[in-house]
Amino acid sequence: MFFILAILLVIFIITSAIIGQKIKDLKAFTSTSAHFFSLICTVISSFIGGVFIIGHLEQGFSHGIAPFLTFLGFPLQLILIGFFITQRRIKTLTVGELFEPLYGRYAKIFIGFIVVGFNLGIVTIAFYSVGLILGQNIISYIYLVIFFLLFILSCSLGGISSVIWVSILEFIVIITTLFLGLIWSIYHYKSLNLLIGYIPITHWQILNGYSYAQLFSMFIATLLGNALMPSVIGTINIARSKQQAKMSYILAGLFITVFALFLNLCGMGVAGVCNGCSIQNALDSVFLTAPFLLQVFIVIGLLVLTASKDLFLNIAAVTFVNDILKTLRINIIDDLKLVRICMFVFGLTCITLSFFMSLSLIYSLLFLYKFWGPLFLASFLGIYFNKTISQRAFFINIAITFFTMTSWHISGLEKTTNIHDLVIGLTVNFVLYGVARKMAMKK
Repeated sequence: MFFILAILLVIFIITSAIIGQKIKDLKAFTSTSAHFFSLICTVISSFIGGVFIIGHLEQGFSHGIAPFLTFLGFPLQLILIGFFITQRRIKTLTVGELFEPLYGRYAKIFIGFIVVGFNLGIVTIAFYSVGLILGQNIISYIYLVIFFLLFILSCSLGGISSVIWVSILEFIVIITTLFLGLIWSIYHYKSLNLLIGYIPITHWQILNGYSYAQLFSMFIATLLGNALMPSVIGTINIARSKQQAKMSYILAGLFITVFALFLNLCGMGVAGVCNGCSIQNALDSVFLTAPFLLQVFIVIGLLVLTASKDLFLNIAAVTFVNDILKTLRINIIDDLKLVRICMFVFGLTCITLSFFMSLSLIYSLLFLYKFWGPLFLASFLGIYFNKTISQRAFFINIAITFFTMTSWHISGLEKTTNIHDLVIGLTVNFVLYGVARKMAMKK
C-alpha cells in the first residue's frame, strides 16, 4: 500500500514540476482550459472528499434516511448553477476582483480575508475527517502528514493544472472503489437485499431524531449555505464553453445525488450489522474485514479525495496575495513565488489545526457556511444579474445579518425553534438586499 502511495506521489511531483516550469504568472497559475471529462472530475472533486463520504456514513449510521433528504438541497444547487449561473461567465482572478468595482477596495480586502478563512476551514475539516478514520488504527498520523504535505507541494508547483490531474485520479478511484465495494458486499452478504434487511426500521423514518423545522432548516442550509463559493467561480471559468460548464454542473449534481444515497444506505446497513457499537468501531470493523485490494483503494481514495482539496488552498493563497497583500501594497517577493509559499504554509496550518478539531463533520461545515451564503450570496447574485446595491448598503447588510445570526444563536432561539441561524441569516440578508435594491431604484 505504501509503495503504491509513494509511486503516486513521485508521479505527481514530477508532473507538477514539469507543468510548473511553464507557469510564469498568477493568471497561468489559476486558469487553464479543461476538457469536458476533466472539468466534470474537477467539479465533483470540489465537493466530494473525506468530509462528504464519512459525513454521510456517519449521518446514515446515526439518523437513517433523514440526512439524505435534507442533503438533496445541495445537488439541486449544483443543477440550478448549471442552468443559470454558468450561462454568464465573469473572468476575474479572484472573488474580490468581482466585488471591487462596485463596492470598493475595502470590500475586496474584507472578502479576501473571508475567502481565505473559508477555504482554509474546508481544508482543515477535510484533513480532520481522514485522520478520524485512517489515523486511528490504519495509518500513522506522521505518514498522513507527510503524504498531504508532499501532495500540497506538488500542487503548489503546478497550480490549477495539477489540481485537475488530482481530480481525474480521484474520480477514477471513486468509481473503482464503488465497483469493488459492491462486488464485495454482494459476495460477503450473499445479496444486497440481505444487507438492506439489516437496516433498523427506525432508520427509514423521516423524523428519526429530527423535527420538520430541522429538516427544512438543513435543506435550506445545503441549498444556499455554500452556493457560489469561490471554487464554483473557478471551475466555471476553466470551462471551454458555456455548454460545457452547464453540463458539468448538471451531471455533477446527478452523480453526487446517487453517490450520497449509496453512502447513506451503507451507513444505515452498518448500523444494523454493528448494532450498539460506535460509528468509529463499525467502520474499522468493515474496513478490516474487506479484501486487501478493496482496502488499498479505500485508503488511496480517502487520501486522494482529501489531497484534491488543494483547489481550496490554491484559491486561498491566490486570494491572500492578490486581494489582501497587493491591495494593501505589501510587496514582499514575486507574486507567483509568494503564492506557492503561502499554499504550502496554509496547508501545514490546516493539518495542524485539524488535530484540535472535535466537532461533528456536518455541523462543522454548517458553521463554516455561515460566513459565506448568509453574508455574500445575495450580493453575488446581484452582480451576476446586474441588480446591485450601494456600497454603504452592502456593508450595512452584512453587519445586520451577522449580528442577527449571532443573536439568534446566543439567545437560544436556534434550539427553541429548531431553525438554524444560517437560515435566519440568509433570510435577513436577502430581505435587506431586496429593500436596498428597491430604495436604489427609487432614487
